Amino acid sequence: MSCQLVCSTHCNALQVDDLQASAKKLKDKCTGLLTGAKKYRDALAAMTEAQQSFAGALHDFGCGSDEDSLLLGSAVMSQFVKAFKELGHAFSFIQDCVEKDMIDVLQQTWLDGHLAVLREEVRKYEKRCNDHEGARLKHLALKKVTKRDVIDKSAAELSVARQAADEARYELARHLNTVSSPGCCFRQ
Repeated sequence: MSCQLVCSTHCNALQVDDLQASAKKLKDKCTGLLTGAKKYRDALAAMTEAQQSFAGALHDFGCGSDEDSLLLGSAVMSQFVKAFKELGHAFSFIQDCVEKDMIDVLQQTWLDGHLAVLREEVRKYEKRCNDHEGARLKHLALKKVTKRDVIDKSAAELSVARQAADEARYELARHLNTVSSPGCCFRQ
């Protein structure tokens, strides 16, 4: 039974390690996507400003009611001004959508949410595993001549430490599976 427990614990640890590796890849992908989305948002902001500026310059150039403006085709120019202003508003709308629907979700839900919880669960798991290893080494270091009550107390501490490590491992695996599941996406 002891061999089965060690093998089972070792196999579970390997599964947790695989899930942790996939969570690390997910974090790297989220970080890369967040960086790209922020650059795109900034480019959209610059494009919005350029569209509005160009629309203003066109308006100043040929949309007046004086004779010079009429000669330059103010009616046609006003259509261009209107089109460039609408483009500017469209870029602004896309910028807002990228900010709200992608950047905020990536930052708050993923990096500061799911993946932050995973970091905390990994920390707890590693601490509990270290506690279990310490209790195991302490128990194995007892001599044959040690009093029975000391051995029983050490065995109980080892059992509690093993149970805590197993619970931490299962909790970590549960969080890793939740994050790795196909349905866990940009929906909130």
